[in-house]
Amino acid sequence: MPQRNPWLAPLGIALLLATGFGVVLAAVGLWIGMAVELGNKRGQVMQNLIFLPDGTPLVLSHTVMQFGGRQYHDLDGNPVPSAEARGQLYAASFANEYRLPHPLDETPWEERIRTFSDARRPPNYWYLMNDGRPEGLAWFVGYDSKSNAQLGWIGKSGFRSTPPPPDDCFALPGNVNEWTNSRVVGMQTAVGPRHPNRDYGVPGEAPPGFVSGWIVFLVTLDGVIHEVDLQRRTARVLTDDPGIRTASLVMTYRPPQNTPHYRLGVRTDDAIVMLDADGRPASMPSPRRCAARTSAGARPRLAARSSTR
Repeated sequence: MPQRNPWLAPLGIALLLATGFGVVLAAVGLWIGMAVELGNKRGQVMQNLIFLPDGTPLVLSHTVMQFGGRQYHDLDGNPVPSAEARGQLYAASFANEYRLPHPLDETPWEERIRTFSDARRPPNYWYLMNDGRPEGLAWFVGYDSKSNAQLGWIGKSGFRSTPPPPDDCFALPGNVNEWTNSRVVGMQTAVGPRHPNRDYGVPGEAPPGFVSGWIVFLVTLDGVIHEVDLQRRTARVLTDDPGIRTASLVMTYRPPQNTPHYRLGVRTDDAIVMLDADGRPASMPSPRRCAARTSAGARPRLAARSSTR
């Protein structure tokens, strides 16, 4: 029977202790470095450019590691009192353009399904399904979260008890995954074939003119934006314009509670346009110094189709 080397066990313990000590020492050094860097910035005045809801640009000044003391000035350095109570605009991400997948690319199943909840109690789960083709068709199919019973389908004409025929499906490319295709726009972030957890915090009902948590917008290949209300199980054409390039939700805070709410924005060739609840262009704020340039540009023509909800 081979004999054990008496040095192996002590050597292993020594290496283990040295490794642990090295990790602790590195963590302490990192913490000290961050504390020194933050201490060096104490008292420094930081400035950020913000925009009020009416498009007015302001400079926000605040002191590092000092609570309160936020000051607002216009671009000429004049103080602007009570600016914080008026809210501000926030940035939104708009894709440059939509691109179709390569005709020979095969879309995997996890990218052909996207899951939503209708925020009922208990909720129902609605799956946006796609046939996987680059210029494909999509539809919603719903299931009861308790019994797993199939509820029905939603196509362009709204709720159905049978699968929608091709002319009632949404013209969407093969990939409906949130992270790679912004043709599917909504408040919910659950992706892939899995359903949301029953305790998943779906955003609730929004004030009139803003987007509720169970609303989904689909920007189809024919330049149409469909609004799907999963709670009411309805679908309608919000706007129909081939000039629309991409769409996104734009966040704004409404004082005095500073509650975040969202509106749908669309990108055309020469403008970003906010849409109201009927698909018409809403008032789009622009900085005063850019107002002349904005008004001189071509105004987007967005055609809204009226319909009852």
